[in-house]
Amino acid sequence: MMENQNVTRDEMKRHRARKTTERTVPQWVSFAVAAGTFGALLWLERRRPLRHGQVESKLVRDARNLAVAAVGAVVNGLAERPVALLIARRIEKRSQGLLKQVPLPTWIETALAVALLDYTLYLWHYLTHKIPFLWRFHVVHHVDLDMDVSTAVRFHFAELLLSVPFRAMQVRVIGVSPLAFTVWQTLLFPEVMFHHSNLELPASWERRLSGFVVTPRLHGIHHSIVRAETD
Repeated sequence: MMENQNVTRDEMKRHRARKTTERTVPQWVSFAVAAGTFGALLWLERRRPLRHGQVESKLVRDARNLAVAAVGAVVNGLAERPVALLIARRIEKRSQGLLKQVPLPTWIETALAVALLDYTLYLWHYLTHKIPFLWRFHVVHHVDLDMDVSTAVRFHFAELLLSVPFRAMQVRVIGVSPLAFTVWQTLLFPEVMFHHSNLELPASWERRLSGFVVTPRLHGIHHSIVRAETD
């Protein structure tokens, strides 16, 4: 009877592990969130523009930036997501990585993983500015003559491809679950769109928010034509 109980417990553990590794945010949800955020910010930019006047036609810029984004989305779908999820599923089964060393409720582990992925992404961004080879691709994002929500998706596909090994390292070292990775991906695009948008926030909001998140006005400094400010 004890043997049967042990077998049942083992089966339950395996079932739980299998369930956890299969839990992810569906891609259509991530796409819907990104598209909804893009549309909302596009509308808000027209209502409350931070910078007035355009160097280029907005229609031409948006079409070009979205074309660049479409190529990047294909690369992301074929390279980053499959690789990251493969590693995340192995990590979940083997309980590897920083966050797997302490038993945590799923929601706390997910929140910590999202925060750590976001903060360590800064290291990749720093490298794209400091390593000339990487800057050659990242500069495509910075040479946009105007800046608005469409700039947020203007990344050279080669930069996205080169970031895959770094993303794999992030997932492995932190111990990111498939659920946490897809939550992070879902939140990342609205976040990037927000701080690239040409949206003027009320001064009181700007003061409060800029202390802990990147705001459109604050991020505008990073897109300066003066390289020292850009860095």
